[in-house]
Amino acid sequence: MKIGVGSTNPVKVAAVQSAVEFVFSRRGESVEYEVQGYSVESGVSDQPYSDDETRQGARNRALAVLEADPSVDMAFGLEGGLMSVGEELQSIVWVHIEDRAGKQQSLAGNRFALPQYIVDGLASGEELGKVMDKIEGKTNTNQQGGMFGYLTEGVIPREEAYAYLVRFALALWLSGRKQVRDRPSGL
Repeated sequence: MKIGVGSTNPVKVAAVQSAVEFVFSRRGESVEYEVQGYSVESGVSDQPYSDDETRQGARNRALAVLEADPSVDMAFGLEGGLMSVGEELQSIVWVHIEDRAGKQQSLAGNRFALPQYIVDGLASGEELGKVMDKIEGKTNTNQQGGMFGYLTEGVIPREEAYAYLVRFALALWLSGRKQVRDRPSGL
């Protein structure tokens, strides 16, 4: 099975790789697969600022992979964004999985209020990754521990935060029990 990731960011590709390995192992299934990242556009702002825009970016990335490479069986789109909730600016991550038959699963998580100093850094219109680079005094932090790693002092780096969401989305996608109409008998 060929699995495509709608990004060449090593953190996102590694998150999908580890999640796929984890889920199939937990299910007791031996599946041969390869995971490959693709340089595709999200079709949304470089820094999405709403739940809907972030979700659309994840879906667009997965669909772009399927369009770019006919040999891909299943595609993943991962998109991080920001959203206003009351007085807070919150982080949000969306994962979208889609296969050639159109079977799909979307899931969001890792939602929490950003500290004010990060919000202040975003006020200039810069992307979150660039703001984190300045705060940490490094470059390409979004391809390393990212904001998650920084805020948790390395306990939960970006790859692990994303991998958990990918595991959850993939497990739902594989189970086929994600639909409300798919109630078990007896209920």
